[in-house]
Amino acid sequence: IKNTYLGIGDPVFEKKIDRNIKKKNDVFASLFQRGGVIANTDQIKNIYGEVPGSNEEIRTIAKLFTKDRSTLLLRKEATEINLKKMNLLDFKVIHFATHGEMSGAIKGYNEPFLVLSPPNTGTKEDDGILTMSEVMLLENNADLVILSACNTAMGENQESEGFSGLAKAFLYSGAKSIFVSNWYVETFAAKELTTKMVFKMFNNKTNSAQALNETMKEFIQENPSKSHPFYWAPFVMVGKNITLQ
Repeated sequence: IKNTYLGIGDPVFEKKIDRNIKKKNDVFASLFQRGGVIANTDQIKNIYGEVPGSNEEIRTIAKLFTKDRSTLLLRKEATEINLKKMNLLDFKVIHFATHGEMSGAIKGYNEPFLVLSPPNTGTKEDDGILTMSEVMLLENNADLVILSACNTAMGENQESEGFSGLAKAFLYSGAKSIFVSNWYVETFAAKELTTKMVFKMFNNKTNSAQALNETMKEFIQENPSKSHPFYWAPFVMVGKNITLQ
């Protein structure tokens, strides 16, 4: 039985973080206007900052699997090129813990994407931005794909598709079920909900819908200061209701 885990996250950026959404929009617009490939990835490193808790989140879930059946791409290893070189058909659970952007959140760019560790010099295959169209080319056979995407700022485009585009892309490329957020999520909530949900699925053999429901209820009870739906309500399961065996 396939029982493997791939965790990708905790990408490396510069410590200098610009959280001004207008300036971020302007930077992205200028980069994409120069041909669609981010050649100067130093600017990406300065736009995004570290993702607190993402390393711990991935390592916690990896411990559920035997060591020789877990593969982790963390920090400098969490790159597009490393991901694209892998045979994703080998993995039962594929887990991203990084920044994500909604479709339309960045001026001039109408695809949702995940942000990975950018290289020193960007290329078409590896610019630090894993787009929806690139995901559609990643053939996989995962029972569960986790998109634990923590974001730096909210876009102004209220008509954007959100992360549903990424979910569709992973389903198109072979995944059976996707754990995804409908809006920007808080880091602590993402880590707590993700790790406990997968623990229930793995150890208790609980199906994905029930595991998510139980985890949300427990999160509200255990974290009264974060009981507002903002923290737990964005997460949904898309696709089949599955169990991890």
